[in-house]
Amino acid sequence: MGASFRIVKAILLGFVVLCSGLGVRAEEPTGLYVSPAGHNYRSDGMPLQSAASVQASLRLCAKMGIKRIYWRGFQEQYLTRHALRRAANFSLFEYWEWLRELDETRGIHQAAVQTSAETGMEIWGVFGLFDHGSDPREDAYCGAASGYGPAVYSDSLRIEFPEEIPRDREGIRAQCGTLRLTNPVLRKKLIKRLSALMDEGYQGLLLYSYMENLSLWFPGEFDREPLGPLTAKEVTTFVRELRDELSKKNKRLALQIDPRQAFRHLPSPWLGLTPSVNTVGNVPIAWEEWLREGLLDELVFSVPPDAEKESVAFAEDVSRKFPKVPVSLLARQAWPKSSLALAVDARSPEWQARFQRQAESVDALRLWAECTDSRAPELTTIFSSDSATVVAALASAMKSPSSAQALALAALVKERQEYSVRHQASETLGAWGEEARDALALLAADEDASVRRVAYMAATKMNPIAMARPLLDQAVSDPDPYNRWVGFRGLGRVPMDPALQALVAKIVTEDPDPTVRSVAAWLVRPGMKIDPDLFEALSARFVALHAGKDWRWEFRTFGDALFGNGPDGRAFLEKCLIQKQNPDLADSAWRCLFVRQNGGSLDLVEPAFALKAYQSHPEVRPDAGRTSNE
Repeated sequence: MGASFRIVKAILLGFVVLCSGLGVRAEEPTGLYVSPAGHNYRSDGMPLQSAASVQASLRLCAKMGIKRIYWRGFQEQYLTRHALRRAANFSLFEYWEWLRELDETRGIHQAAVQTSAETGMEIWGVFGLFDHGSDPREDAYCGAASGYGPAVYSDSLRIEFPEEIPRDREGIRAQCGTLRLTNPVLRKKLIKRLSALMDEGYQGLLLYSYMENLSLWFPGEFDREPLGPLTAKEVTTFVRELRDELSKKNKRLALQIDPRQAFRHLPSPWLGLTPSVNTVGNVPIAWEEWLREGLLDELVFSVPPDAEKESVAFAEDVSRKFPKVPVSLLARQAWPKSSLALAVDARSPEWQARFQRQAESVDALRLWAECTDSRAPELTTIFSSDSATVVAALASAMKSPSSAQALALAALVKERQEYSVRHQASETLGAWGEEARDALALLAADEDASVRRVAYMAATKMNPIAMARPLLDQAVSDPDPYNRWVGFRGLGRVPMDPALQALVAKIVTEDPDPTVRSVAAWLVRPGMKIDPDLFEALSARFVALHAGKDWRWEFRTFGDALFGNGPDGRAFLEKCLIQKQNPDLADSAWRCLFVRQNGGSLDLVEPAFALKAYQSHPEVRPDAGRTSNE
């Protein structure tokens, strides 16, 4: 195999230039990176919500010269089959159930594999090396600390092998996402699962190294013994065993890493969320050793938007050191609303110029629209098979919406009971505002809770908030707990007047659903002056959550509400911390006082502060008196 050096760029501009003529091209694309979950959550870009639309989209890609598809839907397949999903996280659980439908009923992943084979393209699966979900009590992205409920999924291996979940330096906090990989039985089960999925038609597997489940509190928190962080040796053993299994079936293996100096041998930071800190911790990734041993067939470098020159230079250096190993660059988020990425020859003068120029999203969207008109008839299948695309087309009339259009959209929602239509319709109607008033009233009166939810979700997007308030007030008293949750999320834009404080106090005291109680507590933001009745309700619920052995994850929003409201709240948490009767209550108080993660970003602290915090932790065994609360 000769030296091969490609570059992958998430830029739609080159994509649509090729689409418009499907003729001679200035540069030849070789691969396309596609994340079906990302596309389908936004309902933009290439619709991938049915076998027919996947087939139409990938056939067009083949006509444009694409030779390989990197399909992150592989990981969706793995998780829908092997992960526990928690219904208490209403919004993400609903989305993951839809992903299951796309796999098991609509067959989008099977269609991708079949279409790739029929058109002569390779298809490679994409999978997270360290991303195995989270436990319900640990703060994680879109989890309890943000009022969403517990982390939505956990790989069943984390439940079966709890001793393989890394602990922090003091043995108190469990890490989200990762597994230690020290147990050969665990490694064998994971490899067997991946190998079985590869047998469904994938030619290769691309492992990425970042993690979406956030738990890091301070740099180095999970980096050392005695309680077992990941090590280079353990990860290498897993990669070696995985390679052995895939080689038996003539399958290939690639690794995706960060080419910046600070992260060349560490897990990547996750997208733009934590640009200077990897979310896994300082886990050595010995990819050069893996290349010398022949464990990897290819390397893919993830290129941050501000590191293009550094990335290209490093990729060229690696290509010289390992001339038989193809090297690609994956540039993320050049087109903010797309999961597309193109692979072309990075050494061409045309591409070097393009690499320095970010495509404006407005231009990219306009050009994509041109790509789906009569000049690309192969895409007409998409519009007839994906009703969410019909909703997106209606949204294109946003500059001049009408009540009649909104009512037509409401009729579509009532007719087509599917997640994608409801999701896109709520976005569209919320943006239309006044013109959608009659349609939203119609939806809010429906007997179906999921139809009412479209109106409530739209209200969370409407401006001014006075227009949305009647729908939000209806939502918080809806009999469906998911709808009540939506209402309280929307009320996050409303000042906490005495009436709303009284409502929150009532909900955290009386509502039977933990996610509704949690999101109500989330409304109490730092610095708010709260009434004594609300303070008492928050304090009582915080203690009540720890009354039995089955402690609950929603302690975080209650503790954060108390912490953020002055000395009285912190004094209450301090009392909980030093009491001796209930170790779970003391531990939760310690976390709320010191571990200030919010679930949506990493609010890192200095190690010196963390050391003082650990000195304040009650002297209890980490798992004393606890259940898994799964």
